[in-house]
Amino acid sequence: MAPLGYFLTYLYSTSNVIGVIVVMIIIIFTRYTFMLYIETKSKYMETIEVLMHALESRDKYTEGHSRNVARIVEMIARELKFSESKIEELKLAAYLHDVGKIGISDAILNKPGKLTEEEYNIIKQHPEIGYQIVKNIKDLGRIPEIIRYHHERYDGKGYPTGKKGEELGIDVFILQLADSIDAMMTDRVYRKALSQEEIMREIITNSGKQFHPKVVEAYLRACEKQKSCKERG
Repeated sequence: MAPLGYFLTYLYSTSNVIGVIVVMIIIIFTRYTFMLYIETKSKYMETIEVLMHALESRDKYTEGHSRNVARIVEMIARELKFSESKIEELKLAAYLHDVGKIGISDAILNKPGKLTEEEYNIIKQHPEIGYQIVKNIKDLGRIPEIIRYHHERYDGKGYPTGKKGEELGIDVFILQLADSIDAMMTDRVYRKALSQEEIMREIITNSGKQFHPKVVEAYLRACEKQKSCKERG
């Protein structure tokens, strides 16, 4: 504040009272805008929490999943030296990435057995449903697209569009890998959770196929540095 104080003193000493008033109005308005932003952001996150709880109450698998995905996403994004704003965007995408499952019936979400092909095709609609839910929300940046494409593959064999590689952007593949890792850490009806060694083998084997090579490399480096990839959060 010292340089600003000198500037105001200078304006006052030169009898530029109007200038002082204008600067003070700008300061007050900026402070008010910032406080409004903080309050809005807080309410925004409260809304996200409500959405997460609504989804987790319907889908037993999703309980804790979004938070774990957000943690892995942040770890990878920091290793790739992303900006804080981009990291926050990716974490928000992680919290919201399965919101489209709200449009899937409980009978399919909680089926106590392996899904039929028809049921699996219905589940595969959730990225597009999620995209439709959030696409018109103001100031979400890339989040709607990241949600839409988080089940695509690097080799173009994913869904819903079959786009591949750099057509999608590396941010999509950060969420995609994080989502896959947490899924592998989780018990399913048709298989037990994979060990850390099995997960590492799986992502290395599928680097350049299912997963983006740069994202895989970043995850492996982050695990080596942080020693934090042993278990689910």
